[in-house]
Amino acid sequence: ATSLFSASLTSFSRSSSGGITQKTDLAGCSVNRAPLASSTCRYVRHMSQPEGLVVAPGGRNVYVTAFKTGAVTVYDRDPKSGVVLQKRGAAGCVGAPAGCTKGRALAGASSADVSPDGRFVYVTAFDSNAVVVLERCSSKCRPHSGGALG
Repeated sequence: ATSLFSASLTSFSRSSSGGITQKTDLAGCSVNRAPLASSTCRYVRHMSQPEGLVVAPGGRNVYVTAFKTGAVTVYDRDPKSGVVLQKRGAAGCVGAPAGCTKGRALAGASSADVSPDGRFVYVTAFDSNAVVVLERCSSKCRPHSGGALG
C-alpha cells in the first residue's frame, strides 16, 4: 500500500484466513522522508507523494508512481517473503530526477498497470496529460524514448 502524505510504501503479510498484518522491521515500511527513515523504515529515493502501485506478473517487481517527483520507482520483490527492495542506482526509478533512468512525460505520475503479457508498464501522468508506456526488460534492454524498467 502507498500513502500520499507520508511518502511511504507499506508491506503486509496475509494469513491463511485472509487477514493482513504489517511486516515487521525494515520489511514493513519504506519512506521517502529521511526524518521518518529509522530502524523500522527503509529510506527510498524519488518516491515523493506515491499514488499508484502495481505488482508485476510473477510477483518479482513492484512499480510505484510518485506524483510530486514525476517518477516511477522500481522495486525487486521476493515472491515468497514479500520483502520489497528498491533497485540500486538508475534502475531504481524512471523519470526526470537526477540518478534515475531517463523518462519523459511523467510529471504528476499517478496510476500504473502492467500489460497482460507483462512486457510493459502503463503510467498515467496528470500534469503531463499523458499515458506513458515503459518497457519491462532485463539488463539487455535496448534504450528507447519511453524509458525502460528492470
